[in-house]
Amino acid sequence: MPHLSGFPFPRRYNSLRLLGYDYQSVYQLCAITLVTDLRRPVFADMILAKAALSSLLGNESLSRMRLRAFTLMPDHLHFLAGVRHPELYLPNLIGRFKSYTTQQYWKRSREVVDSGKVCLPSGLLSKTDSEKARTLLTPIMEWRATLRPEVVELRNWPRLKPGQFLKKRLWQTRLFDHVIRNDTDLHENLEYIAMNSVEAGYVTRPQFYPYTGSLAAPFVAVPSTIKEISNEANGVATECHPYNSFNRSIALRKDRLVRSMSAHKSPTSETRSGIVRSVKLRGPTSRRSTSSQAHGAETGAPVFARTV
Repeated sequence: MPHLSGFPFPRRYNSLRLLGYDYQSVYQLCAITLVTDLRRPVFADMILAKAALSSLLGNESLSRMRLRAFTLMPDHLHFLAGVRHPELYLPNLIGRFKSYTTQQYWKRSREVVDSGKVCLPSGLLSKTDSEKARTLLTPIMEWRATLRPEVVELRNWPRLKPGQFLKKRLWQTRLFDHVIRNDTDLHENLEYIAMNSVEAGYVTRPQFYPYTGSLAAPFVAVPSTIKEISNEANGVATECHPYNSFNRSIALRKDRLVRSMSAHKSPTSETRSGIVRSVKLRGPTSRRSTSSQAHGAETGAPVFARTV
């Protein structure tokens, strides 16, 4: 890393990490996207899709990972998650999930190759009578129930072939992650996760897609603001906002920087103030400074059903 004259710490310009952000905090959430190797739609197979979601929603995973929302597409997986304990590291938990689901993929691959058949959703479904449909429609639209993939007509569903299971790798090596920065960012990611299946043309409404959902105990709705998520992670009602820790860490870094330069034979006060200004530029950006307005705004966020 380059060292600047009068600047006592190394500084890099191409860092992808957010300055002052605690990636192991139980209050933080990340939007994660995992993509299958060569974009093969192997999760079009219902058996493999159910096995992957069972792993994601298993007790072992949920005891470590705070999962908020997810949707499994034929060739990728979106989910919004954080850690439950500060000593845990989210990339390590994701690595465990990828390793375990790869083993499930190998097992399913042997079955597909031996039988020469994949398990796809049926395209020939008989419609339910109107009275029963009205009974089921209300809990489904209120996200209190989830349809099984065997009873849903998924349009434009990929025609998966057994030969696509011959590859050894399930996931791409790298993943795509995005730190949730404010309430607006949270709402946008929740909406993106919910509407992913609709935009792909599989269903007309997100409630009809069988591989999407959210976890909340008890389930009422996905918290509409980051402050509500902070309160839920804390387990008590509190006025502490999760991003106050970010602002405090930035302030502490500035104070330590000024004190360290004052202790040494530092440049003139004018130069020192210029260095402090450069630190301010690397702190919260204009996008973050406007997030305080978003924190007070009450906007409707999409909610998800618990998938069993």
